[in-house]
Amino acid sequence: MDYRISNINLFSEKSLFEAAKYLPETLQTKINKRQISQDKAISIRAWLLLKEMLRGYGFKSDDILDKVKFNAFGKPYIENTDCADTPLEINFNYSHSCSKVLCAVSRSHNIGVDIEKIKAFDNSTLITYFTMPEVNFILQEKIPQKAFLSIWTKKEALVKCIGVGLTQINLASIEVLESSIVYKEIPYRFYTLDAGQDYVAHACIESFNKN
Repeated sequence: MDYRISNINLFSEKSLFEAAKYLPETLQTKINKRQISQDKAISIRAWLLLKEMLRGYGFKSDDILDKVKFNAFGKPYIENTDCADTPLEINFNYSHSCSKVLCAVSRSHNIGVDIEKIKAFDNSTLITYFTMPEVNFILQEKIPQKAFLSIWTKKEALVKCIGVGLTQINLASIEVLESSIVYKEIPYRFYTLDAGQDYVAHACIESFNKN
């Protein structure tokens, strides 16, 4: 697994909007559905970051993003990789929070990522999304906000790795305190990513090797 985290600032938005003109029409349409200018800029940066990373996997074609498709729940994937020097399977996912964009790429493993800026949370929501051991872990930590997001980013990364929506899984029934779990007979492993100060990020990879 490879990952990169990029920062977005107001001064870079203009250049990003210019670069967006060269993205595939399907991606431009999704970007333009966002109402807030910064959200559009972050989405553009995510796709450009993915394109940069794919070049490191042997993709030389400028139109690699033309091959991006979306499943029924909005998870992006690449339909095929015949434009690489050697045919290979590639999996990727991205996430953003405030001004940071996270993109990760994995060979032969489904992957999901999530990044969140540390902030206050509503205690009343804990039992909706967390198991009791997770709730106890969060409330006993010195920085409960960080503990909350440490668990939450794992769960969202898992959901994105599976490729469904948050409402499709009962998150309160899945415990992610350990670095690996088994869900519906499939093993998944979590990785803590270095997101810098004030941020928490995790990746989730389907441990089963398809090769």
